[in-house]
Order: sequence, then structure tokens, then C-alpha cells
Amino acid sequence: MRTTATPLRGALIGCGYVSQFHLEGWSRVPDARIVALCDMDRERLERASARAPEARCHTEAAKLFDHEDRLDFVEICTQPESHGELTELAARHGVHILCQKPAALERPEFRAMIDACITAGVRLMIHENWRFRPWNRALRAEIDSAVGPARVTLRPAMELDGVRMIASLAFDGYGPAILPATAVPGHLRERFAVVPLDGFPRRRVGIAQRRRGLPSAPVRAVIDILGLVVSDPLAMPEGIHPT
Repeated sequence: MRTTATPLRGALIGCGYVSQFHLEGWSRVPDARIVALCDMDRERLERASARAPEARCHTEAAKLFDHEDRLDFVEICTQPESHGELTELAARHGVHILCQKPAALERPEFRAMIDACITAGVRLMIHENWRFRPWNRALRAEIDSAVGPARVTLRPAMELDGVRMIASLAFDGYGPAILPATAVPGHLRERFAVVPLDGFPRRRVGIAQRRRGLPSAPVRAVIDILGLVVSDPLAMPEGIHPT
């Protein structure tokens, strides 16, 4: 069993602007430490190294995995174009993955990332710093209160960011998901039931306009269409409440 005496060993790939905040965050986690850094740009690598002076530096991700022993996790902070290749590389080495959002630019690439992690038996988590917001904690409490009496054990395999991505994967049969009513298109409402969650705030959608200046023609057209949509409450699909 791992204790605080043997912290998790992690690597960070991608030492661009956002990495400074991640490295500072990792420095505050007593049960984990960053032991390796990787970036093709040596200048960025040196700047990141100043925040994690004990970490070894690499300019190639493949060599990082070849040279670093006993990595528990890797954080991928590169551009989304490289997420697929780096995720599959980490999975082949049996390393759990925390990947910056957006996970991928195309659904097939994201599916390949998921399949690679399932095959390798490692976890894939997409970075989303809003998961600890009060409303998300309320949703987790609602789930836990339901699965406990039913003697159901939830085992997370990955965390995703983006309602559309989660909805697409759920509708394609990859697994269950909790989604807002607006995410269920009309042609699928006969296959999926809309279930209200008591005590959970509604997802609000609206339009913000500047006090000065007139909206452009496209913006006015969108406003007009939305006005027509919400003008007939009886035509609203179940779970959508115009105000």
C-alpha cells in the first residue's frame, strides 16, 4: 500500500504557459511529485525546470518513458493535436494519464485514446478544474446517495470534459452519463428517459448584450430565433423551462 512516505511519481509533458500553474499546484500535493519534464523547446524546458528543480529534463517523450522508471502518472499539457499520440505512448508504458482539455479535435481520435487506455488498463482523466465546484459536488452527493442503498459500486475509468462529447459517447453505447435535458435531441427522446435531479440547479442559457452599441445582424438573427423558440412553452421538450 502506498503511503505519504512513497509519493506518486509523475511526469509533465508540455512546458508552455499553462504548465507554470500546474507545477505550482503539484508542489502543494504531498503525496505526489513531478520527477520528469519534457518539451521540445529547450528554453521553455529550462523555465519549467526552475519550478521543479529536482525533475529530470527530456526533449523527446519517447525517451522520457524509456529512461524514467516507475512512473505512476503523466500530465499532458501539449496542444490537442499531440494528445492522441502521447496518450497511446503513455498507455503502452502502463502509466495513468491526466490530459489537458480539449482532449482531441476529432471524435475518432478521442475514441482511439479511450480504447488504448482500456486495453492497457490505465486511467485517462481529462483536466477540468470545475469538478470541485459546489454544484458538481452536489451532483456527486446525489449519485452517492442513490448507489449506496442499491449496493452498486461505481468504478471511474476516465473523466471527460464537454457536454457534447459526453453525450455522443453515451448515445453511442460507451456507457451511462448524466446530461442536461438540452443534450438529448428530439429523435433520441424515445430511447432515453429524462429524469429530474432534485436539489440540483438548472443549467441556465441566456444572452448577454453590451449596454452600448447595437448587435450585429447575425447576433440579431440569433436573438430573434431564440425569441421564437421560447415564445411557445407548450412546445418545449421535457426538461427545458423557458423563463
